[in-house]
Amino acid sequence: MKIFTNEQIRSIDRYTIENEGVTSLELVERAATAIACELISRWRPSHRICIFAGPGNNGADALAVGRMLIEQGYNVEIFLFNIFGKLSDECAYNRKRLLEIDNADFTEVVGGNFQPPDLSSDVVVLDGLFGSGLREPLTGGFQSLVSYINGSEAYVVSIDVPSGLFGEWNENVLSRNVVHADLTLAIQFPRLAFFIVDNAEFIGEWKVLDIELSQQEIKSSPYDYFLVEKSDARNMLRPRGLFTSKADFGNALLVAGSYGMMGAAVMGARAALRSGVGKLTVHSPRCGYNILQASVPEALFQTDHHDIAITDITLKHDYNAVAIGPGIGTHDVTKKALESFIISHSSGKPLLLDADALNCISQRRHLLDALPPLSIITPHAGEFDRLFGEHNTAEERLK
Repeated sequence: MKIFTNEQIRSIDRYTIENEGVTSLELVERAATAIACELISRWRPSHRICIFAGPGNNGADALAVGRMLIEQGYNVEIFLFNIFGKLSDECAYNRKRLLEIDNADFTEVVGGNFQPPDLSSDVVVLDGLFGSGLREPLTGGFQSLVSYINGSEAYVVSIDVPSGLFGEWNENVLSRNVVHADLTLAIQFPRLAFFIVDNAEFIGEWKVLDIELSQQEIKSSPYDYFLVEKSDARNMLRPRGLFTSKADFGNALLVAGSYGMMGAAVMGARAALRSGVGKLTVHSPRCGYNILQASVPEALFQTDHHDIAITDITLKHDYNAVAIGPGIGTHDVTKKALESFIISHSSGKPLLLDADALNCISQRRHLLDALPPLSIITPHAGEFDRLFGEHNTAEERLK
């Protein structure tokens, strides 16, 4: 799945409207229908639902959802915050449609004297204040409202993104100024912010709702980030024919393990075989022989000269893939072996470097520049900071 920026999503919206005969109001109706269906699938009409709508198109979605839920017999309270006396065309239209419904529990907040409703644990809050179009952090009354929602016991559902959160970068956003959603219903695409651990407390569970934006434009639009899903992985797996053998599915080398850390080598070997490798060789010190042969008998074992550490990484065959790192430690002899291998292999096939291979490289950073093109590194936060310096957030690391 492509992960687009806010600007790219707006561009896809515009293309859909201009080239596929769809109006902006129709897109709002599609989004609202999908949101309403999701709410109906989770809560019965007897459940109390409180909707907070902002003045833009996120608010338009929320008002349309309110109308649809009322039509289905739900107990809905709707609050539209028109503080600045200016609504988007879509929001104004859906306000008009809502006012046409008899006995709708609808309040338009136009001043500062807002008395918030009671938000007990049996209430579902639909947050439609601000979506991905937000340009500045929340302040004033909206900041107070978000604080009130967060302090309640209500179950919170946010439309598109939790109000106060930006679609990509949130470096200067304070936690207390963002709605803490239990469920985020993303319209058409997940946002980059969803994949940054710093934002997990705001987003909760998330689900993408398809509103049928132009597939042609989605396919042709460039992207910088991509989410690998099950279908993507499945398409990469080669089918196993009746007359194929292990020789047809690649030959890999895994350099892993040292004294006291053979578990990492075992798990790495099992993962390589699970991924579909036809033949796997594990290069490890002598101490790992019995462990590997007993735990992963499908793998070949290539013994290092050393009893407890890896001291030599030499390719004795033409492997299709080479992975180095799990549990190899950071012994001086291991760092030297890794350095010799990377420098001699710098014009060769890409490498997969994990765990202690990265810790070794962090002590000899010139090796980063010697890695073959298209190599893959898989650092966790600590390993990343050892390689690239201290960072305070996952967002900083992604940037």
